[in-house]
Amino acid sequence: MVSADNLNLDVLEEIFSYLPHGPTLASVALVSRSFLEAVVPRLYESISFRIRQAKSYPEVMTPFGAIIARPDLAAYIRNVEIFAIPQIQKANRLINHPAFIRECTAALKLCHNLRSLKTTVAGAVTYLFPSISDKTLLERLCLYANLTMQQSESLLMLPNIKALEIQSGSWSVADILPKWIQASLHQSLRHLTLYMITDLNEDVLEAALVQLPELSGLHVMACPKVDHNCVLRVTRHTPLLESLSMTTSDINKINSLIPCELSCIRNLALDSRSADLQEILSAIFQYLRTNYFPLTSFKLKAPQKKAVLPFDFVKSLAETHGHSLRRLSFLDCEVQMNSIEQMCKNCPKIERIDLALPMKELGSFGKAISHAKNLRTIVDVDNHVQHGARTYLTSDNIEFFMTFAPNLKTIIDGNRIWTRKREQSHIPSVSLERRQTRKAGTHWFVPQEA
Repeated sequence: MVSADNLNLDVLEEIFSYLPHGPTLASVALVSRSFLEAVVPRLYESISFRIRQAKSYPEVMTPFGAIIARPDLAAYIRNVEIFAIPQIQKANRLINHPAFIRECTAALKLCHNLRSLKTTVAGAVTYLFPSISDKTLLERLCLYANLTMQQSESLLMLPNIKALEIQSGSWSVADILPKWIQASLHQSLRHLTLYMITDLNEDVLEAALVQLPELSGLHVMACPKVDHNCVLRVTRHTPLLESLSMTTSDINKINSLIPCELSCIRNLALDSRSADLQEILSAIFQYLRTNYFPLTSFKLKAPQKKAVLPFDFVKSLAETHGHSLRRLSFLDCEVQMNSIEQMCKNCPKIERIDLALPMKELGSFGKAISHAKNLRTIVDVDNHVQHGARTYLTSDNIEFFMTFAPNLKTIIDGNRIWTRKREQSHIPSVSLERRQTRKAGTHWFVPQEA
């Protein structure tokens, strides 16, 4: 008799590859020896270290300690994320725990199949360089890179990176970026994210991009010397861009730019620092209209003050890109009901909307989304424009929305996920799950699947 326990090991591994990371994988490993053997590659494919684990160190074994205890498991590790480093007090000050540093670096040296490394901890890069410099399979790299000149030189040893993210880079990192690309990344790099780099300027960015004509993703955010004007000027070197994110400044005039060649843009994200939303949004989209591009995703983050999404912009956006848009996201701004109706009526392919729900007009909101026949996901974002205690949706609200939108499957409200159950009748019912809705270390402007 055939049972799940005696299936071929390859079959079990294929089945378990579809399971999400988390408690489910650990539970599967406890079923039987054959299940344990089949789930181990998936269980150890990605390891992470977070603040909660740092607080319990050294009482609780870390994932890196487990690798040192079982070196054979290192062959399965593809992705490593480090969001915290345990600290210890010495001479009246806190320092990074030396035992953890030794444990972490020793484990990384064993991970010869490492494909992705992400660390958002200040100073962690200096410890990790000796352990990752020989990782020829490393393709994705995210670094908190406040480095000295000598430390920045170590970046030149990392080749073949396809997706690079640099956070809070020092002036020396900004200075060496074009040299790094010229030395080893000009053929491999396809996605570049530069975040909160104070000394990044247009000359450095252009020197980097001129070597990357096949770049498909560029995200330059919160870099004070590089606004939308700078980004749009230098993107003439990257005509194949599919994803573009940039910060807008109060300098809205872009009529001095040469005509753009960004006909491949599919995902656009804007972090607006402009006082006049209508003016800057209209100026950017008027400039981009030089070439037609079927936009599928648009995200906007408004200034940190009371802002209302201009209806005229929403109308223009729907008229130009409504037939192709699948995802819309509006953060830190108020979206009025007439704008919501405009989006739902004129964007027939829309699958996901992220916005602060109008809690005083939920009835009108339900009627508005009835026009969005393909709408599957709604995210009620935390609107910093409004003050006071946040008002959460109830199960009655959720069922009301799903009555109007028959294809609506998920509504995310903070860390609460409402999901439509299989319907036994025409009246929808929902289930509630509480979990983190955004993966740690990800940015709002990075394109995500709807």
